[in-house]
Amino acid sequence: MNFSVFFTNRCNMNCSYCYEKNKKECSMSYEIIDKTIDFIVSKKHENPTEKLSIVTHGGDTTYA
Repeated sequence: MNFSVFFTNRCNMNCSYCYEKNKKECSMSYEIIDKTIDFIVSKKHENPTEKLSIVTHGGDTTYA
């Protein structure tokens, strides 16, 4: 059971090779984060023996 959670696509790196530059900046609301956690927990309860992997992306402290 693998989940990837992208908290934000905002970045302060400004890399010349970035393919994300022209996208609208957005971030997950606290409400969506709570719902995401609830969803992952419910899936884990449905499959308690399956290994759980969560990869997170975003959340640069510059934007916190």
